[in-house]
Amino acid sequence: MARHDSVARRQDYEDRPWTAKGRRMTDSAATAALLAKAETLTEALPYLQRYAGQTFVVKYGGHAMGDPELARDFAEDVVLSARC
Repeated sequence: MARHDSVARRQDYEDRPWTAKGRRMTDSAATAALLAKAETLTEALPYLQRYAGQTFVVKYGGHAMGDPELARDFAEDVVLSARC
C-alpha cells in the first residue's frame, strides 16, 4: 500500500506545471499562476471574440528579447491567444 501512495504522489508531482526556469511549481504557486491566467483570459475574451478570424500583428521587442523567461512567457501567451 505504501508503494502505491508513493507512486500516486510522484504522478501528482510529475503532472504539475513547470516554471519558466525549469522547476516544478508547488500546488499553491501552480494554482496562483492558473488563476492569474484565467483572470487575464476573462478580461481579454471580449476582444478575442471581436477579432476572431482576423489577422493581427504582435510586436515583440525591448526588454523581453533579452530575458529568456520573458521570451518564453510571451511565446506561451501568443500560442494561448491563437487557440482562443
